[in-house]
Amino acid sequence: MPAQVIKITGAHQHKLSGLDAACAGLLLAYFLHFALSAVRAGFGDDEMMNLYSYWLAGPFKFFCLAQLLSGSRAVAFLVALAMCYHGQMANLVFRGSFIYDVLCGFFYFAALTYYIRIRQKGVALCPGQVAIFLALYVCALNSKEMAVSLPVIVFIYEALKCPRLGTWKEFAWHNWYVAIPSFVAALVTGIYICGKLNGLHSLANLEAYRPVYSWHRFTLTNAHFINDLLYHSASRIGRTVLVAWPVLFLYAFWPRDRLLQLMAFWVVVTPLPLAFIPSRGEAMLYIVLFGWATIFGRMLSDLIGLIDKVPALAGPRTAMLPTFATAAVAVAFAVFTHWESQRFDRTRGLLSSGQKSLHVIQAFRSLDLHPPPGSSLLLKPETRFYQNGYYPAFVAWLVWNDRSLRIYVAGQHQLTQRQIGKISYVISFNEFEAQLVASRNPITSAVMHEALASSSIKVARRS
Repeated sequence: MPAQVIKITGAHQHKLSGLDAACAGLLLAYFLHFALSAVRAGFGDDEMMNLYSYWLAGPFKFFCLAQLLSGSRAVAFLVALAMCYHGQMANLVFRGSFIYDVLCGFFYFAALTYYIRIRQKGVALCPGQVAIFLALYVCALNSKEMAVSLPVIVFIYEALKCPRLGTWKEFAWHNWYVAIPSFVAALVTGIYICGKLNGLHSLANLEAYRPVYSWHRFTLTNAHFINDLLYHSASRIGRTVLVAWPVLFLYAFWPRDRLLQLMAFWVVVTPLPLAFIPSRGEAMLYIVLFGWATIFGRMLSDLIGLIDKVPALAGPRTAMLPTFATAAVAVAFAVFTHWESQRFDRTRGLLSSGQKSLHVIQAFRSLDLHPPPGSSLLLKPETRFYQNGYYPAFVAWLVWNDRSLRIYVAGQHQLTQRQIGKISYVISFNEFEAQLVASRNPITSAVMHEALASSSIKVARRS
């Protein structure tokens, strides 16, 4: 049977115009205002681990989505502005170790935009399109677990989009085919969750990631999320917003605004992957932010529309009132974001934290050492200035760019006497300096053993 064209709001096909280009240019300039300094950010501890993992293996859009859903350039611009930069999510810009969150957000929104663009034409996805949608979704899942909410969002979108029929049986009979992509994605999600929870190295086995399914945990973490989004981590405003959730649903369903209906579900559903584990926040709230940004963008657009209809303001001079009002709101929001970023001053801290790895890299390079392939090196830290115990080894492997090297960290690796006997170099280092303590040639074997003895290295017992 032919598919019916039922759009979620007044969205329509829209050709790019000069105003669209101007909006995109302003968004890019706004983002670069905050993000350009990230080129000096250096590398954090986790980044060295991530870089090492990919090195060891060897080489081998929000504005569009918001406009599709809302049918409004003004709402889309305000949503994209909010998504460009958030001071509490500065890690997304300044720390490469959050690339997983960035990729998850990219593939999540890419999959949803692709799906909705097809469905706005009033047709169901063909098998090839379903495969593309699932491929984008799998990429999002592979980037970060928080993508698991996508099948639910797609199903809710379809439920809100479908016509209201007399009975559930009639509803299911006429609309089952459009739910196929969300059901297949849900099946993929179920397999993924089962593997994540029951795998040998499942994070659910760690206390910091062990979920607690309770109403208290749900409200506590969601209040924390809202506080982070509003730049008030220590306030009680999050709990106030939670109490107002029923009001949000009433506001969305009373005038039957399907965009707000979808976003009302969005802000409840998308935090669920994080809602039952010990409090997380910041960069992980990127997907959640889209829902709240769209809600406030729609509400501001509605308010501007009401003001524009006031008879006393009617006239040719006020024809541009919605544009000017939207621009004023955007400028006010940009100023507020800049002020909050300056108040928290997180940029300086993020920039300085990444300098440590740059210092260590420079210290190792200053040795002008070129270990032969297959050499064994022992790294002896003077102080523990890093969190991950294997961090020095990751840095050293990347500096010397040789996968055949055997690199150990004193106090971290457990070595046999045979492995100790093969060590060619002992390097003492701190954040800023590195020194070659001993080497096989020309340093004597006795000096080598003395260096090893003073390095507090763990020696494995013979079984």
